[in-house]
Amino acid sequence: MTMLSRVTVIFAALLLLAACGDGKTDRDIRPTEGAVTGAGVSSGAPDPSGPPSDGPAPTSHPSASSVAPDEVPNVVDMRLDQAEGILRGAGLLSINRADATGQNRTVLEPHNWIVRGQDPVAGTKITAGLTVTLKVGKSTDDLPTIEPTKGVVPDVRCRDLQTAQDALRGAGFYLLVPKDGLGGHRVPLVDRDWIVVGQSVAPGTQAGYKTTITLTVVKIGEPAGASGCQT
Repeated sequence: MTMLSRVTVIFAALLLLAACGDGKTDRDIRPTEGAVTGAGVSSGAPDPSGPPSDGPAPTSHPSASSVAPDEVPNVVDMRLDQAEGILRGAGLLSINRADATGQNRTVLEPHNWIVRGQDPVAGTKITAGLTVTLKVGKSTDDLPTIEPTKGVVPDVRCRDLQTAQDALRGAGFYLLVPKDGLGGHRVPLVDRDWIVVGQSVAPGTQAGYKTTITLTVVKIGEPAGASGCQT
């Protein structure tokens, strides 16, 4: 082959190589966004298909006691004053009170009473002129009746002060001293507004009728300490 022929062949080979390549190296080549590689889906825009199939996306649920603005709110187990405030705030101005025990007791201090039931029930649609009846009671209503025995100190803890004093007097004890359980030196004016959270002589003790018994009391709704009483 002559020198001219070799030059011609080499030149043709260079032209062929140039036509086959685009000048990029391996490190210049990157997977297209969203393409699958050996490591899984590449990072980029969020997967439009949503969360993985191993569990549903978390959802929020309304409270079981929540109601719509045009429905009667749930006020059961609330203090009467709080319950009536919520009902009035919902536009319900016609509210009746009924003694849940059937004793027809008169409500003097709403905060001392607890709503045990309501009619209509929560969730009822509010209509013009709707009346809500609240069945109310006190924290001491479910306690058994005290049957006093002469000369034996009864258990009067968790009772209202009036009931406690009546039981103690029925057992023959008249030297009864109320003591403010919060240390404020308050003196009970309406005995049924106070709850006995402690007594200085243990229940079941046989004592003389001249024994002084101190009754530690707190007002209804106040902390009862370690007594476990519901105020």
